[in-house]
Amino acid sequence: MNRISMLVLALLLMGCQTTQSRELELQLEPALYAAQTAYRQGDLHFAEGLWRQVLEAYPEQGQVWCDIGHVNYRVHRYDAAYEAYQFCLANNPQQPDIWKNLAAIRLRQATELLLAGHAYLGMPASFGARNNQAQRYEYEMLMQQLLALHRVESPIAEQHYEKPSY
Repeated sequence: MNRISMLVLALLLMGCQTTQSRELELQLEPALYAAQTAYRQGDLHFAEGLWRQVLEAYPEQGQVWCDIGHVNYRVHRYDAAYEAYQFCLANNPQQPDIWKNLAAIRLRQATELLLAGHAYLGMPASFGARNNQAQRYEYEMLMQQLLALHRVESPIAEQHYEKPSY
């Protein structure tokens, strides 16, 4: 083929690709708009369902994983949110807000673990466990550090514990 024929063929193929891209955009637009509207109105489960339908039909729409991650985060399904954000970043890693959201998930999980363990501080020490005062102090210090990252006051700061001597 001569160069002119190749140039014409390349332009035709690009035109077809642009047309296909526009057709896909027109097909997705109503579903994505409906999902965004439902999300903004607080109907998170409906929004998630719509986004999952989009992914079933068009799995290459990786950015939709970000939206699914937002839903999961808001309903406290942190493991699912983390996984959705990972898929989102696999599609496009240059998203600082999504990286921040991943860190926020880990902070929330660490805080919830600390709160769950705090309930057991008043129980008799198990064999080989350190004294309760030392445990309470360490829990309080870690909780204060985590909550400073969250920028909130400690819910378990009933009293301030002195640093124990070990």
